[in-house]
Amino acid sequence: DPFGAQQRFAGMVLMAEAKMQAQYALQMLKNEQGLFLNSDGALDYAGNWVLLEAFSDLGGALDMPTLPHSASNRYYNPDQSAMFLGAADMLFGALTDRQPEGIEETSLALQALAWYAANSASEAGVRAALDAMASFGTQLAAAEAENAAGNAFIIRGLMEAYRLTGDSA
Repeated sequence: DPFGAQQRFAGMVLMAEAKMQAQYALQMLKNEQGLFLNSDGALDYAGNWVLLEAFSDLGGALDMPTLPHSASNRYYNPDQSAMFLGAADMLFGALTDRQPEGIEETSLALQALAWYAANSASEAGVRAALDAMASFGTQLAAAEAENAAGNAFIIRGLMEAYRLTGDSA
């Protein structure tokens, strides 16, 4: 690897922290419906989409034999990967009927669904995620932002929708 000891150490610390935070969320913040509450104890759907992305990305990174720009994956752990990808499947199931509200949540949903589709082992889940991306992408393309941040959310969400569905509408 072209990385020095300091970068490898930082990577180990960040990976350990990501796993601890994900496990904390699973143990302490999940409600009976399989959704996650924020630190104030309120249900925050934008946060749930972000957690779907986090579980999917973490599970995928732990399952890759080699990471990009590296000859190996010192974090490779199929058992931990299965746990986090299982959490992503559970959360995806809890969010399946959710219709995002507003530009920000729709963009976050598209980003999360992209990572879920890229890392899920469930063929049915991948198909459902891609179908939702096509629908949410169409809705986001028709949205009109009130400010630059809204435009940024639209662009980011539509990039993910196009990247995975190929639909440029």
